Amino acid sequence: MVYGRRSIVAVSPSTRQGARRELKLKGEIRIVPPGWRVTDVTVALKTPTPSIVCVGRLVPHKRTWIAVEAMPKILVEHPEAELHIVGVGPERERLAELAALHQVSHAVTFHDQASDAERDALVASAWIAVSCSSGEGWGISVIEANALGTPVLAFDRPGLRDSIKDGETGWLIPEGSAMGPALAERIRLLGDDDRPGALRDVTMRWADNFTWERMTAKLLAIILLEHRRLQLPHAERRHLSDVATVVSIPTADLPEGWTPHRLRRGDAVTRTAGELTLLLMGVDIPGARAVLSRVGLTAPAAGFRGLRVARGSDHLLPFGP
Repeated sequence: MVYGRRSIVAVSPSTRQGARRELKLKGEIRIVPPGWRVTDVTVALKTPTPSIVCVGRLVPHKRTWIAVEAMPKILVEHPEAELHIVGVGPERERLAELAALHQVSHAVTFHDQASDAERDALVASAWIAVSCSSGEGWGISVIEANALGTPVLAFDRPGLRDSIKDGETGWLIPEGSAMGPALAERIRLLGDDDRPGALRDVTMRWADNFTWERMTAKLLAIILLEHRRLQLPHAERRHLSDVATVVSIPTADLPEGWTPHRLRRGDAVTRTAGELTLLLMGVDIPGARAVLSRVGLTAPAAGFRGLRVARGSDHLLPFGP
């Protein structure tokens, strides 16, 4: 295979796992989630009665019919609830027929040709967004909903399990479980006066981790690394690994004058209150200790607190090159 041992990029841990499993790729696969962009919607008031929004193409694998079929159960507990479907596609007529069949047409509104601003206003004012998709590479619509202060309910499927922090920015339910009771329960939770405001803050902070600028910077670093690797004689080329190590160091323990510029190209850093967290690419824990020593971070001056092999979710943190 031409690209079998070349470095490539995946948009989520799920996509990387799928590439390994299905395509049998053996080279390094870096995780670089995409950014998002929404129209300038001020912090919107939620609708006075329960509202659900479903955004996406109306095609079979999005399974929007599950949301329509959930409405009878939802209306039993929340008679004033409304479902807003935003998108176009070949499933549109069938979905309308399904709403009529289940006698919920009065509670289902199709926004076929909504502008970006209209779509974002609907999402921002909704109590909850729902995705019934059989799987995604990542879930940009999830992050856009979060950026607009709206949590998302979805099945625990590839991509969606990466873009949703279960119980924090939305909820994941097992594949095959009933959507109606799950939505009705979350709407009941969101009826709490304090819950929507707290969730809005959490979802918006999560969305802020993903920008096109950050994605561009990471892609550029990966391209430069691969270009440099391919300039080496064939015998000297090292096949890079997916393994990475996370190390957290209290800023008080950093050597005087030390800056992240000493890190290798491709490594990444983020700062939190009183702590520096590094993502060291292509090395396990012993290799990470050697890298830290070479860049001037040697124990015990730097405590190496939290030194551990990176999980897939660590690659979604706001690390910068």
